Amino acid sequence: MHSKIIQPSMHGRAVFANKGSCARLLAYLQHEVKQLGQQAGFFSQQGADHSARQVQLVIDANGQGLRSRESKFVSLVLSPSAGELGHIGNCPQKLQAFTRQAMQQYAEQFRLKEGRRLSAGDLLWFAVIHRERTFSAREQQVQEGVHRAGEQKPGFQMHVHVVVSKQDRHRTFTLSPFGNRDRFDMLAWQKENQQLFNRMFHYQAVDASRQVREPGPARRERLQTYIAARLVEINSFLSKPQKLALEQVLAVAERRAWGRTFFQNLSTLEDRLRRDRYVRDPLHLLEHNRDRKPEQPKRDQSLAGSLKQLTEASRKMGFTDSLSLENEISRRRRRGVRINI
Repeated sequence: MHSKIIQPSMHGRAVFANKGSCARLLAYLQHEVKQLGQQAGFFSQQGADHSARQVQLVIDANGQGLRSRESKFVSLVLSPSAGELGHIGNCPQKLQAFTRQAMQQYAEQFRLKEGRRLSAGDLLWFAVIHRERTFSAREQQVQEGVHRAGEQKPGFQMHVHVVVSKQDRHRTFTLSPFGNRDRFDMLAWQKENQQLFNRMFHYQAVDASRQVREPGPARRERLQTYIAARLVEINSFLSKPQKLALEQVLAVAERRAWGRTFFQNLSTLEDRLRRDRYVRDPLHLLEHNRDRKPEQPKRDQSLAGSLKQLTEASRKMGFTDSLSLENEISRRRRRGVRINI
């Protein structure tokens, strides 16, 4: 069971922004049934068969009172594995029942002032089930040429999209799952959702660590060829000291078990460089999913250092009085102040 909270700045920027109306998100969520000439039916904690128009009116109205730059709603995805879907017979009614319980757990994860706890009844949310998925251009199997972008994925692909208001239904609390972990623990929510699915449907989860398989010789050779071709493009954007050696990158791929995240990082790195975005440490991004943070200069906490900083600030403000360590010591001695340097 994969539970995900969408951040538009990272995952859904091309589809929607969440600082205004949810209309664009709902238009996206209806695309699957529109292809069949149907209307999407949304369900909630209280019922089902809500229209997209009803959902938009309710969610948008509940965002009133939030600042213009604040997000007004949050988008969640609940995505069972093919094995989990097979276990429940790919049944949408069972997935609806699971979603309602998962949203109860979402509400309970919020830690409010004075120990206040929420239930699903305090939330304002709607969800829709999608039955299909397509390959994206950034997926490893597309990059390897096994599948084409936009091609429908085989097997069970049913998953749930949830849109939940950023405020509770009484507009008393602002409920953001981002930021302070003490207020909302996303990892705990994800873990609880897996445990919930296992309990509800008596499912024995497979240890994912046992499913990692080393690529065979033929596939390893294809992956190495693909990485080498990508590296030529990446190095064309990097300065000479930053250029990556193929052996370094293959070593990272090996340590990351040739997994999907490594190839996503490779695509992210190339995309950033093509957009002329500065990357401080390309190898660090490939291995740790993010660029290396700049080192913060250590501030001089001594008296001499403080005087130097004060002098520089005074000059910028137009003051001409000289500040020096010797002058300050002399002033303090005349006033009988003890000096600690």
